[in-house]
Amino acid sequence: MGDDLHTLSPTALTILNHPAAIAVNQDPKGRSVYLVHHEKDAALDIFGLSSIQVWTGTLYGGDQIVFLLNAGGKDTKISASLEEIFTHDRPEGSAPQVKEEWEVYDLWAKRMDNDVAKKILDA
Repeated sequence: MGDDLHTLSPTALTILNHPAAIAVNQDPKGRSVYLVHHEKDAALDIFGLSSIQVWTGTLYGGDQIVFLLNAGGKDTKISASLEEIFTHDRPEGSAPQVKEEWEVYDLWAKRMDNDVAKKILDA
């Protein structure tokens, strides 16, 4: 981490100390995720930028990680098909994983609340 803890925002703290995010980042397999979808014409944010992205990769033990990133200026629905997620394993949806059942977990749902992070930073 290359941030000054005295000026760190509560949102940044919730990201940096999130156990699931740390576990994914420190996965023993050590492979990078790759971009499978990038849409640049989403609603603009306050800086005049927009981007909707889907990233995916395989973790140690065979789990698959999928990041749905909305860097646009408003809430939006993002989806990814199994064919998109496993496109690098075999072309055009022919990867065997496309036919398997998968359990889905929202790792972000259990992050620290911003108000709690603010209290920690203000202490």
